Amino acid sequence: MTILNRSEVDKNLTWDTSAIFKSKEEARKEANDLLEASLKLKENYEGKLNDFDTIVKAFKEYEEIIKRFSLVIDYAYLNKDVDMTNSAELAFFNELLNMYNKLDENTLFVELEIAKLDIPMLEKLEKVDGLKVYFHNVILKKKTYLSDAEEKVIQAFTPLRMAPEQLYNTIKLQDLTFEPFEVNGKKYNNSYALFEEKYEYDEDKDLRRESFNHFYKDLSKTVNSTTMAFNLNMQKDKIMSKLRGYDSVTDYLLAEQEVPREIYENHLDTIMKELSPVMRKFARVLKDGLGLEKINYYDLKANIDPEFDPEITLDGAKDYILRQLASHHIYLWYGLARWTAYLPWYTNLVMQVTLCYRKSINHSLIVSHLCSIQNHHRQWMRWCLLITWWRRPKILECLDGFTSQSLPRLITIISLRIS
Repeated sequence: MTILNRSEVDKNLTWDTSAIFKSKEEARKEANDLLEASLKLKENYEGKLNDFDTIVKAFKEYEEIIKRFSLVIDYAYLNKDVDMTNSAELAFFNELLNMYNKLDENTLFVELEIAKLDIPMLEKLEKVDGLKVYFHNVILKKKTYLSDAEEKVIQAFTPLRMAPEQLYNTIKLQDLTFEPFEVNGKKYNNSYALFEEKYEYDEDKDLRRESFNHFYKDLSKTVNSTTMAFNLNMQKDKIMSKLRGYDSVTDYLLAEQEVPREIYENHLDTIMKELSPVMRKFARVLKDGLGLEKINYYDLKANIDPEFDPEITLDGAKDYILRQLASHHIYLWYGLARWTAYLPWYTNLVMQVTLCYRKSINHSLIVSHLCSIQNHHRQWMRWCLLITWWRRPKILECLDGFTSQSLPRLITIISLRIS
């Protein structure tokens, strides 16, 4: 399989970001307008967020600015992320990111002044339609805010706090190259997408083995620089957790997701104790199903029934998704709503899918967002789809009484139904 440059890909198979902005000039103009709006917001409200009506009015203006600038960043990000070797798109994204950091600096006073409000006022604001999530988070994090001067210093270091992730993506998506490999006289190209989305699932055990060996051999070229990026990220989190007064980095990271430490620890303990035997049994069943004498790590994702997972075109995928949404939308969104209540980081992805649909953006963009959910948390998506397809009362009963501690039980129930 030949790996094409982005410029060589059929335009019908790429994201149509012109539905967000027609051009870079239009996106840049919107960014500049919003920077002006952020300065006006600061001029009108800084030092005045002390009564209910003023706070609500100012916050809604602030929210609109952030919402609109998010589209600007998304436009640049989507165009940059499809080809990290495109220096022009990368430069444009960094330009807008710097503008966003300036906007964040201009509007920081909103967060700082709101954080100083007393709890009764915050609880009153939390009841305002559309403001619940933000003010709920402020209440939870109120004790972790520092002085205005300290918060401004932390905000100024935002680009450096983003550096570890940017360094990792540069290593992974720009500097790392994969060498072709050969299996039974046939040559294959390799990449993250080819290995993780194709070769790992292939019926041919020789292809699975050789692609695995070459993929990780090439990854080892960047082991030192990747380790450095990881270490920088850990040091950043360690410093931030200490500044914010958390007992540990783990507590600092869990706080963003509103997950108590005991639930997190219980998950780990339960998975190690209860899920390990199930996965070992799965490996044995998979070995027999694939007809292998010995199963290896690179066999664990092999497609045991290729006919059940046929090839599908982009238009076919679009029609399939829309058809399923039309016939089972109640169950799909019920599953998504229940899970996002416990997994808040999915909210943004779900909002992006909804935004794409409402703005009639090219359906390939909707598919890409759905793939983001699937690629990062495949098992989670499978559970939602199982709930959608089966519509079994027992499964819905489990979700109605769902708590974080019951996750392993839900896994077991679904696994038993699958088998």
